[in-house]
Amino acid sequence: MNPSREPNRPGAALPGRRRVILLDAGRGAVLDRARKYLAGLGLEPPALDRILASLPAPVTRDLPAPKAASIAEYLTRLGCSARLEDVAPPPVPAAPSLESAPPRLRLGPVLALTLVLSLLLVAAWRILAEPGRVPRDLARALATPATRDADAGASAPVLVVQPTAAPTFATESPEGTDPRAHALNQEGVRDFGKGKLDAALDSFERAHVLARGNETIARNLSDLRTYLGWKSVKAQELDQALVLFEHAVETNEKNVEAWKGLGFVHLQQKETPEAVRALESAHAIAPGDADVALALSRLLYQSDDLKAAGEVLSSFLARNPGNAEATKLLARMKRDTAVEENFQSNDTGHFRLKFDGAENALAGSLVGAVLEEAWAQVGADFHYYPPDPVVVILYARDDFRKVSNSPDWSRGIYDGKIRIPVGGLNERSEELEDVIFHEYTHVVVNQITRGRCPTWLNEGLAQVQEPSADGGKLALLAALKARGTIPLSGLEGSFLRLPEAQAQMAYAQGYAAVLYISETYSFYHLRQILDGIGEGKRPEDALRSSLHFGYEDLEAGIAEYVRRAG
Repeated sequence: MNPSREPNRPGAALPGRRRVILLDAGRGAVLDRARKYLAGLGLEPPALDRILASLPAPVTRDLPAPKAASIAEYLTRLGCSARLEDVAPPPVPAAPSLESAPPRLRLGPVLALTLVLSLLLVAAWRILAEPGRVPRDLARALATPATRDADAGASAPVLVVQPTAAPTFATESPEGTDPRAHALNQEGVRDFGKGKLDAALDSFERAHVLARGNETIARNLSDLRTYLGWKSVKAQELDQALVLFEHAVETNEKNVEAWKGLGFVHLQQKETPEAVRALESAHAIAPGDADVALALSRLLYQSDDLKAAGEVLSSFLARNPGNAEATKLLARMKRDTAVEENFQSNDTGHFRLKFDGAENALAGSLVGAVLEEAWAQVGADFHYYPPDPVVVILYARDDFRKVSNSPDWSRGIYDGKIRIPVGGLNERSEELEDVIFHEYTHVVVNQITRGRCPTWLNEGLAQVQEPSADGGKLALLAALKARGTIPLSGLEGSFLRLPEAQAQMAYAQGYAAVLYISETYSFYHLRQILDGIGEGKRPEDALRSSLHFGYEDLEAGIAEYVRRAG
């Protein structure tokens, strides 16, 4: 059955669990893409060969219905044919004991505890909601620190779209210029003034062919290609923009704006090494350019090349000593370097794990194993795997506070790198799994949306991806039900600006929003929203494109969902 015809719409109840049955994997490029995707879901090559040789066949284990629908939908988009098969829930023992019951079936104690916490939280919120009355101890008690970030939005885009101001072209050519090239150059300037961009480009190109050594004509051609490149970027025509920027720097190697354009497009296409090379070329030409220096240093910093990043900033600050942003970033890098000076590193292929070998060697092993599980499971849910290794740094608790400058209630942050305090960690726990899956989800969401995801959605997705059944979130939903929803437009930026207790309600609302969308529609619709944001749409516009309604209707849906859930 085509999953797009499934009843994933408001009011339609999805079965609890389903598996995906692959009917036809296609041929040629379709089959290759299907193989790669299914391998990413965890199917080993021998098993995958057996499945593809005996279709139809199941390609997933039993999954929550929205997750199964998302996988089937993606296979269909690849050109395959798939259907969903309902899975009967396993029989529940008549009277399970607390010791023998699986964690997710221990409903009696969980509901009882939730009811008690809910009553306490309702009373607490009546106090917290009054201006000026936020007792610190009570606010801290409301936190669920295992799942809370200091700032999921800290990893903002390192380079933004540059303004496309019309270039100023030179009309005069040096002595000895071929008269035909001179005439074509002037014709190109006139055509540009009339808005005939294609004609202007043709004239400049023909002039350049006739007079390749003429710097004036070369600059004009390079500047026009750069101008058209940024226009293509704004139109989301990245392949065309890439060609224009490449030709622009071939024509004039000193064109800083063209090098910026190359760096920007490579970043959009998640080609970090190529972006670094482009920005290094721009920095060599213009070491005092703030856009270039800050973007390059952030990229190097996120790639964990602290030395090179510091050198770029130092070179820039020598020319611009008053730049506050560069000064702050350099200070942060120096602080990181001082803390991590003797850290060991372990590259797993998907992650670059850094830790104090003397104190956190065991923690490094435990965290590395959970990270790989997160890479596989979160990647399968979002159909996305980061192309570059993700830097993960493990700290003693005091060092974590020193480096991250995060509030007391934070148990991990993602700011371009995953940072986790692990002092004293000697065994795997549910809390550790929650923190790692939460932070790694931020990596995936940040890359899909190119750093533009609103915090309510970013944090909601990260909480949903946590493996634990609860982790304290049910109590927060109960408090959200008692307090009422918050306008989503006020939850797009960092939650750090909120008082601690209000921040927890913001986390609860993000969690409820993602649950509402995934259960009423599907996880695939959430992925559509992320894609829209990554393409440059405002969050509410991306929501409308996928679900055909905006924030006001979503807030009403969240309120109804919380009312039913509570």
